[in-house]
Parts: sequence; structure tokens; C-alpha cells
Amino acid sequence: MVIELLYIRECPNSSRAFHLLSDILRKHSFTTDIRRIEIHTEEEAVTNKFIGSPTIRIDGRDVDPSPGDETYAVTCRVYSADGKFSGLPSAENIERALFHQREIL
Repeated sequence: MVIELLYIRECPNSSRAFHLLSDILRKHSFTTDIRRIEIHTEEEAVTNKFIGSPTIRIDGRDVDPSPGDETYAVTCRVYSADGKFSGLPSAENIERALFHQREIL
């Protein structure tokens, strides 16, 4: 299983996302390392299909896929859950993505 955290340095939620993800992995006894990928340029954003910081992917799949067309850019990301906005994906979405991938393997 490949776990990636894509981020921009200026994003205030990047380190929070890393700690949230680490806590969830530890809670469920996952031993997989987190690959941190810092995005610097618009070209890197397009190449990595980066829609904002932080983005967490499990085996290439976003833990919180957005409907519709994404714009790839060096920017912060906003997540929506139950009518509320956050700078982090929900723990539930991360866990759902982890266990979905575990079932596939």
C-alpha cells in the first residue's frame, strides 16, 4: 500500500494532516510509511494532479474525491463534510479509504 501526503509548505494544515494520518495508521496498526510530496510549481501541480494542500492518497486514490472537474494548482484545499468546511479531510474518509484498499489487497 502506498500512502502519499501531497502538500505545499505554506499550507497551515499540512503538518496537521500528517499527524492526523499518522494517528489513524497507528490506531489501526498499519505499518506503511507516509510519502510526503512537496509541490512547488504549477507544473508539478498538474503533473501530480494536485488539487490543493493537503491531499492524501492511498494507492493513487484521493481519500476525499471531489466531484466534477478539478483545477490543479499550488494552493490550499478546502474539504466539505456535513455542510461544514475544513482544511483537512475527515478521519472517517481516511479510514474508509484505508480499509477499502486493505480489502482489495
